[in-house]
Amino acid sequence: MERYISQLLSDLEAAQKKEVPPFRLDKNDDIVRTSMERFSGLEKNSFPPVEMLTQKQLQDLVDAIFALLDANHYHINLPKRLPLEITYQKLLEKWTDKIHYVKAGLYGLDFCPDEPATCELREWCHFFCEEVDPKTIPVYNGIYDFKGNKIDITDIPVPDLCLSCASFLDDDWEENLLCNMTRAGKREENEEFKCYAWRKKRTK
Repeated sequence: MERYISQLLSDLEAAQKKEVPPFRLDKNDDIVRTSMERFSGLEKNSFPPVEMLTQKQLQDLVDAIFALLDANHYHINLPKRLPLEITYQKLLEKWTDKIHYVKAGLYGLDFCPDEPATCELREWCHFFCEEVDPKTIPVYNGIYDFKGNKIDITDIPVPDLCLSCASFLDDDWEENLLCNMTRAGKREENEEFKCYAWRKKRTK
């Protein structure tokens, strides 16, 4: 198994340097997409079941997958305190999903459900589930574009300006909602991204 894991890690590292074209567009789909399987070059069944792996092997594989995603401009929105076993399984669950194709900027892969009360990651969540009773959260119908179409927040590109902002991935869910609305609106207007609520992120 150790030899197999070493080869798998090597393949994941090599995949960081490959440029893989997106899926061919369907005539009814105006969003260019790819998948983790596509840009890694590895099928989902290439990865051993979690029960066959040691903690070190799990850590190495999770780190390698995160490095591959980072090289392709994807940010993973998973609780930082999530056990390795669950992190590994959650990543593989999305392995073949069609995701937004990123040419520039940053794209967030979100693992949060629409209903926080049903979230199986709630116990480890560092975002807002553990701090806010879902019953007290105002109900919103989502974010919509100018044509009335609902926008999937994971399809909203994140400009470089946001990455240097103190509010980026803030623990305040309302702040994050406003940030997503701003990014979505600027995308619709097809103009240079500017945010007048930008605050410089403090460095330790």
